[in-house]
Amino acid sequence: MATEPNPTKNRIIAGALALLPEAGPGRRLAPLLFARPPADDLAAFAPEALAKLTDEAAGALERHRPGRAVVSVRRLRGELRAGEPVTAITIAHDDMPFLFDSVIAEIADRAPAIHEISHPILLVERDAGAT
Repeated sequence: MATEPNPTKNRIIAGALALLPEAGPGRRLAPLLFARPPADDLAAFAPEALAKLTDEAAGALERHRPGRAVVSVRRLRGELRAGEPVTAITIAHDDMPFLFDSVIAEIADRAPAIHEISHPILLVERDAGAT
């Protein structure tokens, strides 16, 4: 069953896309990152935050190599979510759903709140020369 277009979510994603370089990987990645979270969750983030989160994810994907997980924890500067700074935890790994669940459980035990989770599953094809 196809889902109905969500004009609010489309507007939110368009705001982030407008801040990303036209030729950069973020332009293709942002719609994938923000497809699952509800529009109400995304609306709390400034477009700058969503663009920065996309850049973080694109960087993690670029650094990822098969068999090795990439984990990045960064405090993003600015008033990015409801007037507050954002700590982005970005993980890129091979298809291991248990790893995602374990990391989220550990964060939930230690953090006061998790405000947004995006868990896209991407098929990545690498050039023959990539290691």
